[in-house]
Order: sequence, then structure tokens, then C-alpha cells
Amino acid sequence: MKKIFRIMLLGILLFVSSAGMGQAEGLSDIKEGQGFYKEIEFLLKKEIIKGYTDGKFKPENPVKRQDAAIMIGRALEYNGDPKDTTFSDVPKGIEGSGYIQSAYEKGAIKGTAGKFAPYEFVTRGDMANFISRAFKLEDEAIINFIDVPISKSSYLAIRQIVGHGIGQGYSEDRYDPDKELSRGEFSAFLARALSDDFRLPLNSCGYDSSTKQNPDYQVMNCLLTQAALQANTIVPPEVVKAIATEESGAWVHFEDNGEPLIGNDGKGIGVMQVTSLEGYDVDRLKNDIPYNIKAGIEILEKKKKLSVLPKIGEHNPKILESWYFAIMAYNGTVSANSPFSKKTLDRNYASYQDRVYANMNSNDDTAPKVDNIPMAIEDFNYGDETNNIIEFKKKSYSLKGEFTSSNYYYKAGDEVQYTGKGLRKMPSTSGELIPLKPSERLVILASPVYHSNSNSPNGYVWYPVKAPQTGVHGYIASPYVTPAN
Repeated sequence: MKKIFRIMLLGILLFVSSAGMGQAEGLSDIKEGQGFYKEIEFLLKKEIIKGYTDGKFKPENPVKRQDAAIMIGRALEYNGDPKDTTFSDVPKGIEGSGYIQSAYEKGAIKGTAGKFAPYEFVTRGDMANFISRAFKLEDEAIINFIDVPISKSSYLAIRQIVGHGIGQGYSEDRYDPDKELSRGEFSAFLARALSDDFRLPLNSCGYDSSTKQNPDYQVMNCLLTQAALQANTIVPPEVVKAIATEESGAWVHFEDNGEPLIGNDGKGIGVMQVTSLEGYDVDRLKNDIPYNIKAGIEILEKKKKLSVLPKIGEHNPKILESWYFAIMAYNGTVSANSPFSKKTLDRNYASYQDRVYANMNSNDDTAPKVDNIPMAIEDFNYGDETNNIIEFKKKSYSLKGEFTSSNYYYKAGDEVQYTGKGLRKMPSTSGELIPLKPSERLVILASPVYHSNSNSPNGYVWYPVKAPQTGVHGYIASPYVTPAN
């Protein structure tokens, strides 16, 4: 997706050459105002990095893998005592053997064919892997660099360091993962990993909130999805996106003139049509789309916890059907939203919540089985007026038959099966198709991405995956993903 994080990567690790260590202060080639000055000063004061014996830091010098392990080890207080290691090319007598072995045991570094290659230079991709593993990063930026294919070993780690404000690309669509790191860049990466004070600003999904314009459809897809996945509790993105569709049409927040969308009742604000304003900044609700979505999700979370609403099954939030009454309450537990028409006694598919579930089909190509909730008209008591409050006479329901789980909670490393036609070489229904063997298992590589055409009306997401049997990489659409048997 275009315009995801605007760029110039500053940094990457820091490091001290095994050549000679010397004075830690007063480095003649590190001056205030110079690139990475603050980051280097921060690490010097913590004695994580040092300069050479000639009183210089030499920030342009490259960083060796050995040195990277030493610096990370110091930063995270690993045991640096010399020791035998797992790697055949790292004997006990080598400088940093203790840090290297400790970093290996902590999962921060890995080798290849039993070797660590301590004297090879660290690349930007290597650095992403080191930082991601050492600091156990989880959040990912939804960004596609054209020079970081999903087959790249650092694919996930690069998304993670960008997602945490530790690194960025050199341009809008390039990361340059094979470029060697300098000591200055290394210092910047490590300082950012250690302290929020040095983190780079995050631009969620590439959206610029100062524009007061509706973003592209897939950017809005990203904003809604990410807000749901980052909620305080589990709130399936399918539910959030379906509510946004019902509230604002095609995920619209601003009018053509840049004014925020206000509901016909004069109360609802923005894409989530937020009406419960207590505790929220009204100006931000009007002008900050991520803030508006977050507020809508928080309101929905509160509705889910209401004791007056019936519970469905085990009230598992990942089960889409379990949100039926919470979705109703988001709009109002009034007669117009009763599951049954008092007048005709028929099922009321025109209710707010049933319309929202219909939106899940159009957005995420999924069809929750709300008719498997064994409701009866006798379960509800309400007056003739459409705005009369419903009294819920039955407090719980057991789902009969099938139910629908959210398809947004797979993680890197999960094994899944795919009921679609096959892998796509790009996240698009028009991407080249790679056939799969029947019941072939796939491994999730990272969090999902969005349709490669930013204006595509498809509301679901795409998981980057690998087929272990063939080594093929590709993308699969979220509605057709199931856990591996």
C-alpha cells in the first residue's frame, strides 16, 4: 500500500569495534548537532558503547556481527563472561564470546549451519532481526517495501522495528535491507529500542490527519483493522468495520468540504458516528479519524460488558455471533432493534444489528450464523413505539450448530489451511495464482496486509504465508483461512 510511512530511515545500532576501546567521553569526531549525536551520547553515558583509543568514535565505520552482539548484550545486561559457544567459529577466547552465547540463548541472534560469522558486517536487515528478537517486539507496521519480499528472512522484523518507531525506510517504498550499517546508525537503532525519547513518529497506516480528507479505502481498512486489534480487549475487526459501514456508508469521515460527517440527528460524529461524548475531546472526534475509531471501539467494549444484555454461548469475544446484543446496544436497545417484529412476529432482519451482520458479508466475505442464536419473541418485552427500551427476559443463549470465529488473530508462525483457490503472488484477487495441494498446510509469516490497489472495495485482509513443502511464498485472503488440523 502506498503512503504508509514517509521516510528517511535514521538509524540502526550502535557498536564498538573490537579494535581498541578507550576514552568514553570527549570524542573528537562526535559534536553536538551532528547526526545521531544525542543517541550516541545516551549510549556513551550508559557505557554501552565506547570510542577508539585515539579519542574518536568513527561513526561511519561499519559494524561487525560480533560487535553488535556485544552492544546488545551490554544494553540488556547479558552475562558477558567468556564462555564456550554453540557456534564453531566463536571460540571461548574470542572477544564477546560470553555476550554472543548469551544472546543466542536469549533468542536475540541465530547462526547458519552452526556458524555465527562474527567478523561479517551487519546489514540493515540483520539489525532489524537482532533488535526484534532481543527486545521481543510484536507490533508491526503495515508497510510494503519493494526491496523486502515476504521471502526475505528479515521481512517480519523490518515491519516490527518500523511499527515501534525504531527504524524506517530510505524512501517511501525502499528499505535497503542488504546495506551495511555504520556505527552511528547502529547507535540510533539501539537508543530508540532502549528509550521512547528517541523513537521516530508513527504515522498509522500512512494516514496524515492534517489533511481533513477521507483516506483511500484500503488506508481506512487499515485504520479500522489496526484500531480493533489494538483495543483494550478483543474486539474483532469484522465487527468494527461492519459497524463503520452501517454508520457512515463507505467508511466516510469527512464531507467533501472537509467538515466532519455529522449524523441526521445532529449528534453522531464521524466514521463511527460517536454520540457518547463524555470523556472525549469533541474536536478530536471530529477531526482525528483514528481517535474517532478508538472512541467507537471503547463504547462498543462497554456495551459488551452490560449486565442487562443477554450473553451468547461462553461470551467468547472472538466468536462473531457473541456480539449480537452489544452491536444492538451500540445503536440502542429499543423496539426498532428487536430481533422480532411485535406486529408481524417475524424475524426482524431490518434491525440495526442484523444490518451490521449483513455488512460483515460484504466487507469480510464472512456470514456469521446469527440465526443459530435460539431466540424467540417471548424473550423480549417492549412497547409499541420504536424507541421504547427492550426488556430482556432471557439472560443467556447457547449457540445451536455452527458459529463463526474471527479470522484476524493469526500470528507469525501459526499453521493454517486455506480454502481459497491458491496463493497469490501479490495481495490482490488479480494477483498471479499459485495452486496449492489439497489440505496443504501454510505458515503465517506476519500480520496481514491490505489490497495492493488502495481503492479496491474489498474489505478483508491478506496474510503473507509460506508453503513449507514447496518453499513457495504468497498471500491468502483472510475469509478463507482456517486453523491447521
